[in-house]
This record gives sequence, C-alpha cells and structure tokens, in this order.
Amino acid sequence: MPNPKQSNLPVSKTEREVLDLAKQEYERRRNGHADWGEFLTSMALRFLATAGILTVMATMLQNQQTSYVVQCPHCGSQMRIAYRGMPPAAELIKCLYCPQQFIVQYRPW
Repeated sequence: MPNPKQSNLPVSKTEREVLDLAKQEYERRRNGHADWGEFLTSMALRFLATAGILTVMATMLQNQQTSYVVQCPHCGSQMRIAYRGMPPAAELIKCLYCPQQFIVQYRPW
C-alpha cells in the first residue's frame, strides 16, 4: 500500500530522461547500492542551489549600477550620472557648473 504522504509528480519525457541519467550515474558511483532518500535529497539540493544562484545573478544584474559621463554643451563641464538598472531613454539635466539645462539621450529613440 502506498504511503499516504507521498504523491506522484508529473514529469515530462525530457525530465524523466534527465532523472534516469542522474539515477544511473548515482548507482554507478555507489556500485549498485542506492539510498534513494540520499539521492533525492542531493537532487533537491542541487536544484535549490541552482535556483538560488540564478536568483542572485538576476538580482545582481538588475541592481548593477551604470554610470555615464556627460558634457554640458554650454560650458563644457563634465558630470558623472549613475543609474541602477536601465536608465531612461532621455532626461533633462541641469548643469552643476552653469545654470543651463540640456537633454541627455541614453538610448536611441
């Protein structure tokens, strides 16, 4: 009689092939003696580690700071502007050195 706390998980053909290859490699390393609890735990930990690494990488890329050096067309002074993530397509900037304003285009329209 099956354990009432367990249920079947649907897997695709590709997922089944990956699991079978991992199972065969595990059995090969264990000389045919398999501890399925250990095997499933190691697979779950690998999945969680991979998911965690991908999440951290995505967060790092999203929070990556980019800086631009812009030059005032009126006085010629240079200023550094920093953004996290993608900057706007264009922005109205007030020069720090003279009272003039100008438009900076970061991406093509």
